[in-house]
Amino acid sequence: MRRWFIIILLLIPFQALSQGLYVFCAMGMAEVVRDMAKEFERQKGINVFVNASSSGKLARQIELGARCDLFISASFRWMNYLKNKGILKSYVPLAKTKLVIVSSKRKRFNTANEICKAERVAIGDYRFAPFGEYALSALKNVGLYECIKDKIVLASHVAQAAVWVSTGDVDAAVIYFSDYMKFKNNLKLVWIFPDNSHKDIIFLASYFTGLGKQFLNFMRTKPYIFKRWGFELAH
Repeated sequence: MRRWFIIILLLIPFQALSQGLYVFCAMGMAEVVRDMAKEFERQKGINVFVNASSSGKLARQIELGARCDLFISASFRWMNYLKNKGILKSYVPLAKTKLVIVSSKRKRFNTANEICKAERVAIGDYRFAPFGEYALSALKNVGLYECIKDKIVLASHVAQAAVWVSTGDVDAAVIYFSDYMKFKNNLKLVWIFPDNSHKDIIFLASYFTGLGKQFLNFMRTKPYIFKRWGFELAH
């Protein structure tokens, strides 16, 4: 009897066992997507499952066949990676934010140059996390890289870097302004990088199903949620 039950389960389509919407999003936009998901579930009655990680790790999961209705990346690099493999056809800009230096409130850093006094500075692991690519470029362009290059600690995603600062594991970090907004009670905003020090920080979206497109369109109708977390809609 048990064997027949298992065979019947195997014959049921996977979608029937896991109804809902699957959103893969860069960690930097996790809070925005989770807030959107609550609204969407309340209005549409559709469960939303959020998988938040670095853009590179999410792209690799999609490449390996993970179910995904909507992919939100913090990087053109990983969108183009999937596009070149024929996994997605196109993508669109969704939101943008700024790049900042933050420190623990216990540190007396008041200017960008003062982070040269730090013992440990967190940036993203630029092999996978786009905020690390932005940070590396910006630090070099404003002349801060040389004084901290031997003090850099790599975080796998932007929330990890912010937490390290708030817990005192590092003295400072280069993160998105949107992530400062999440942790602002425990972080000090030291400096906002000028726009010309790095490429525009744009989060991109690509949908794989009609449900993914529906959720993306829904997100565009909620600019106040983006603003709440330090973003603005990109066009």
